[in-house]
Amino acid sequence: MKKIEFPKLNREVAIIHWEDSYNHGSFYRSEKEWKVYGLVNAITVGMILDEDQRKINIATDYFYPQPPAEKEGAFRNVVSIPKVNILSIVRYPLSSFYNQGKPVKIEQKKL
Repeated sequence: MKKIEFPKLNREVAIIHWEDSYNHGSFYRSEKEWKVYGLVNAITVGMILDEDQRKINIATDYFYPQPPAEKEGAFRNVVSIPKVNILSIVRYPLSSFYNQGKPVKIEQKKL
């Protein structure tokens, strides 16, 4: 089997617990019936793309540089989460998952 060398990525992986709005659809219900609906709790896991004071962008998929995007990798399934909605976040440096190409055991720590 051919050994594959993956380029090291200087990024973080995050596990984010957060509160989101909920689209309840276009059902016919009374005001009393709608009162039981509200916000939902969610969990998102992925690679941090961008972060500022208001939001964090996280992608669940990353594709290494290859045709047609040869100069840089590509991201898919990106979620923008408002920081005001984040209940907790745990971060891991992506490089901590590898030791000479092999996954290593890491401890959970909050940053």
